[in-house]
This record gives sequence, C-alpha cells and structure tokens, in this order.
Amino acid sequence: MKTAARRAPTVLYDEVRAHYASCGSPTEAISDTWTKALEQKGRVYPPATMLRMLELGNRVNLWIDDFNYLIDATALEPMDAVTRRLLKIGESDFGHPRRDLRLGGRTYSSNFIHTVIYAAKIIAAAAERGIERPRVLEIGGGLGVLAYLLRSYYGKRLTYYAADLPETLMIQEWYLRSCFPEAATSYKGTANLFIPAESGLNFVNAYRLQSQDFTFDVAINIDSMQEMDKKTSAAYIRYIERNISDQGFFFFQNHYGHTAEPTAEPSEYPLDARWTLRSMELSPQVETCAGAEQARIIYDRTQRAEDAASRRLILRLLWNGFMSNRLLNDEALVGELAALPKKHAPAETASAAEAILRRRGAFLPKGFCAALIRSPYFPHRSYADLISSARPKRGLDFKQSHVRTLWSAQSELIRLMRSGARRVGPLLGGLKDTPRSEFWSTYFASMLAALGQTKRAAALAGAAAARSQNPFWLARFAHILERCGSFEAVRALVKRLAAKELDFFLDMKTAELEHGCGLAKKARQRLLARRGEARADAARAACLARTAARLGHDDIAEDACAGADAALLLDVLRLSPAGSTKGFVSRLAVKAKGTEPALGFLALALGAPGARRDLETARLRFSRARDYFRLAQMGSLYQRAGLHREADACLRESFRLRTGAFLHQEFIGGVYFRSGRYARARTCYASALRLKPYLRRLLAKHAYCGLKPAIRNSGIFGRPTDLRILFPISQDFYHDLGPGSK
Repeated sequence: MKTAARRAPTVLYDEVRAHYASCGSPTEAISDTWTKALEQKGRVYPPATMLRMLELGNRVNLWIDDFNYLIDATALEPMDAVTRRLLKIGESDFGHPRRDLRLGGRTYSSNFIHTVIYAAKIIAAAAERGIERPRVLEIGGGLGVLAYLLRSYYGKRLTYYAADLPETLMIQEWYLRSCFPEAATSYKGTANLFIPAESGLNFVNAYRLQSQDFTFDVAINIDSMQEMDKKTSAAYIRYIERNISDQGFFFFQNHYGHTAEPTAEPSEYPLDARWTLRSMELSPQVETCAGAEQARIIYDRTQRAEDAASRRLILRLLWNGFMSNRLLNDEALVGELAALPKKHAPAETASAAEAILRRRGAFLPKGFCAALIRSPYFPHRSYADLISSARPKRGLDFKQSHVRTLWSAQSELIRLMRSGARRVGPLLGGLKDTPRSEFWSTYFASMLAALGQTKRAAALAGAAAARSQNPFWLARFAHILERCGSFEAVRALVKRLAAKELDFFLDMKTAELEHGCGLAKKARQRLLARRGEARADAARAACLARTAARLGHDDIAEDACAGADAALLLDVLRLSPAGSTKGFVSRLAVKAKGTEPALGFLALALGAPGARRDLETARLRFSRARDYFRLAQMGSLYQRAGLHREADACLRESFRLRTGAFLHQEFIGGVYFRSGRYARARTCYASALRLKPYLRRLLAKHAYCGLKPAIRNSGIFGRPTDLRILFPISQDFYHDLGPGSK
C-alpha cells in the first residue's frame, strides 16, 4: 500500500506502467468483443498521449467512450441537491476534457455530466440504506470519471475498489492518482494477497479478483457486463454475492449482450434469491452516452429470500414493457411489482402483475405476463405489432415526454413502411419547450429533415440555434439547415462559428459548412491553417485528409496522408472526386501501415498485378482460422469494390461462424444494405430480429428493405443512409464532429 504524495507525471507514469506490467497473464476467457477492441485500440500509450487522455480524438478514450456525444442541461432534470453539489465540485482539468456545456457559469464536458446522473443516484441509494462510509466495488469503470465523482463527494469516507482489465485499469489508475495525489492507494496485479488501502483507492486486475475476498457495501456495473460472456458475468455476480455486506446494494446499468455467448438481456443475469428489486427504470440515450437505451436497476441485498424466478419474470415484464413503449418510468408501479416475488411463485406473480397493470391503465394482451415465465420476450410473430404509440394517461416530465414522442414517431414510421404507405404524415407533433433543449431540437429537426419536412426542420433548428451559444451545437444546427436548403441561415451560423475559438475537429466541420454554402476559398484557408497540427497527431491527420478529399483539395489530402495506414488511403480514394487522388495514393501506398486486408484492397484499387490472388489466399487463411472478424472485414471491402461473388463468399462464412450474434448479423446486413442489395440485407435483418425482436432500428431496416423500389426511390422514408438518423444506433445521429465521422 502506498500513501501518495504529489509525483511528477513521468514518475507516476513509470509506477502505473510497472503495475500494468506486473499483472498476471489471464487464464480466464476474455470475450471476443474485448479481444477485438484491444487488438485495435492498443494496450499501452506514451505519457504525452496519457496526459491529454480526454481530448477529442485521443486514442485513450477513442475505444472506451463516444466523445462525439453531446448533451445539454435538460439531461439533469429534475436536479436534486446531490446533483447540485456534484456540479459545484466540478470537473477536473486533468486529461484536457472537451468542455462543451456551460451551466450555472461553469463549463463541463458531456461525458462528465452524464456521469453526474449516475453518481447522484448511487449516492442517494447509499443514503437510503444508511451507508455513510461506503466501500465501493466498481467492475469495468472505464475512464474513472464515476470514481472521481464519488471520491470528490465522500472524500476519505470512501474506500474504492476498481476491478478492470489491466489495459483499462492502467488508465483509471493514471487518471485517479493524478486527480487525487494525496489518496492512499494499493494495487493487486497477481494472485498474491494485497493489503487494501482503507479510505483510499484500490486497483484490482480483474483476472485476479477471485483470488482474494474483501467486503464492500456497493457494487457498480455500468455498460460493462453486456460486453462479457455469460460465464464471466456470472462469476462476477457470484463474487458480489459472496462479499457484499448485508445492507449493501448493486447498481446495475446495462442493455443487451454484445458478445458471442452473452447474457442476452438485463433481466437474465443469474442473481440468487437474496436480492430484492428496489428500482428499475429505462435510461434513455440522452443519459447513457451509449449506443442504446439501458435498464438502470438497483438491487438491495436482503436476509429474506424471495422467489428468483418470479423476480426474473418481473424484470422481463419491465424490460419488455419499456422497450415496447407500453410502460413508462414509474416508481410506484415498479414498487408494487417488485413486492410480488416476496410472496408468490411465477404463475401467481404473472396473474398479480396483470391485475396491477390493469389497475394502472397499462394494458397488456391476455397471457403476455404468463408467457414471460418461459421466454425473455413478449409473445411475438412480429414484434413490430406490439410497439405502442398510444398516448400516456398521466403527465410526463420533460425527458420522458420527449422520449415518448420520439418512440411513438419511430413506431409509426415502422408501421407505415410495413404497410407500403406512399406518404408520411406530420410526425413528431405536439412538441413542447424543445427549443430550450439543444439535444432534442437537433434530434427532432434531423428526423424531420430526413423525412423531407424541411420547413418544420428549419424552423425548429433555427429557433434553437438562435438561443444557443455552444459552437458544437451551432455546427450541428448548421448541417441541418444546409440539408433543408437554408443557405443564408447557414452562412449566418458559419459567421458566428468563425468568431469563436474552435478545436481542430470543429474547425473541419466549419470548413465543410463554408464549402457547402459557397465559401470555398475560406474553407481551403481553414484547412491550410491546420496542416501543422495534423502532422503531429494521427487522428487529426486522418480527419484533415478525409475532409480535404471530400472537398476536392488533393494537395492538402496528400500532405495529411503521409505515413497513413491503408484504411485511411482507401477512404481518401473513395471520397475523392473521380479518382483524382489515385496518383498520390499510389505514391504513398508503398509506405502504408495497416492490416493485410486493407493493404490488399488498396493494391486492388490501384490495379496492382496479383492483388486478387493475394486476397483470395488471405481469405482462405482467415477461413481456416475461423476468423469471423477478418472475413467480415474482407467481405465489406469486396462489396465496396463491387465484387459481389467474392463478397458473398466472405460474408457467408463470417455469418456462419456467428449465427448466435445478432450484432454481427446486423453488420453483415448493413454491408448489403449500403450497396443496395436489399433482399440479402433483409434476410440478415430477419435473422437478427429472431434473436433481438424489440429493437426498432432492426425492425425499421427490415421494413425498409421490403419496400417496393418505387416507394423506396421516392424518398418518402428518406434516403437509405437516413435510417441511421431516424433510428440511431449511436449518438452520431446528426452529423458528428469527431474523427470517426470523417
């Protein structure tokens, strides 16, 4: 155990790096999700990168959090005393966070604000259980911002244990010890016992957590068990149950499983009979900084056992009710339902739950509750028929009313696509107070623009832009107005943006806007001014290269591509008009860094002899190795090149290797969808829906593929690429600002 003193960054970095190096080699299985993530994001970063770890485009955060994500102050409504105190504590400057939100005279990052929501709920839950000096175990803490908030709030009253993969644990230790140099710390990298730092920060190699028991009051898992295989998450749960105190609780926030062998849904984790459900609510995308809505659940540890199967039925009912838009966040309803497993077996619980729902006006078809005894999902032949757009019978707060409006519009769009409608009515009607919310104004205006309702979209975006001073939101409003053809309004917003101090990535977006509204000379000058910055940073270089290629400035793109990998060079080829950059890409290709498929396709695009033969050899090697990831990557590149037969061979094999993974089937469907091969895409989406029937984005893609060509080509339901705006899988639903969007 170490009692920390303030250390020079290089000294602290050496200590953190040594701790990482001491971690025992993992013998437990790591999920395929994280195997691939670690292959791509890397494992260890130099000190200069770590010092700016929260900066947009930095490789430390690039694979952990979606830093293209923006929220506004309405995400905190209603704001309680704990939330106000956390805001007063403020965000650390360490790591150079992007402060994109101004609130009460102070600035914060969206990442910090959405974590404040979680921290406030955890602190309130601890107070309700009478826990004043909490001992906290967080499994999968990401960048460590939640731990920062809890330590800032409780001070030395908190004893914190971070359990994570060594690569992520290194980032957490670096961040937290830099923010709290006075804190006592301890590190467990191997199976040897360690002495925890009471009232301090403890860092535990997740692969070695099971080799030592320690007691805690609060277990936390956010956005993490969904990325684990079923056996791994079950082992963590058994550890929590073995070591949590009798007055403890488990704060759990996840959605569907992502891995090859996941726990499919939030309702299905194998908790024992000594947990009782204190609360469950749907956490929408405005709060989660993630690719989907999540179930936020608090379980209390109890002495009295309840029927675990009945509790699972209630969890299934709530999750399906939330995802079908039939149930709203309702503390009183959840409280009534949560009491049933204490008294009833599953059959009686189903009957009693139906009675409670009828009394509260949340009607379900007869037998739906009972069916959840056997299945995680409501009965369905087509789940789209179950998604409700009915008006709620009670008043809703600001956030819930907007989620309800959005989901009802999406449900209506799916219904119209399935019926082959030839017109779309005035969706998203009845909005109230939206201009005060930049998040919701942008969301709804983007949807309206995609559906051709450009007057409504421009009015909504324009009203919100007039009230906003945030340059990130102004850029997004400008892109919507550009889509609506309101070029004078775009020029006015560009003028406002030009008067502000812009970061690199926002400057690239501003150049695109200038070019789009006829200010091509200014756009070029903006790109030229950033060349020096781009030469020192790979993310900036990639962003500049793609922007320059898109705007037709080959000389700037060539300069930015020096030392680029093959994937970037392929993008530059794709984005540049009529292959005008083929010459410079050819010159740079011999020096390109990158994976074999990307290099092979770069050679193919440049007409290199033998490129097809080499790629086929690589395909056979990946097939023998059962490497679904590389096969899918190759299939996608073949499809982009218009080589259907070769693409099909790769994608069929990759699909076969992952028949139980709906995300992979959705990915392959997306490859076909983007190339206009709608029949094949529809087959993939149908297979994915059999595994995940409630996802509106899958239902929408499946329905869109089934449209008659005349309806699809008319643009009634937007362009094919607009489905990612109408039914977003991530937070980049309105033309994101970061390097990933370039």
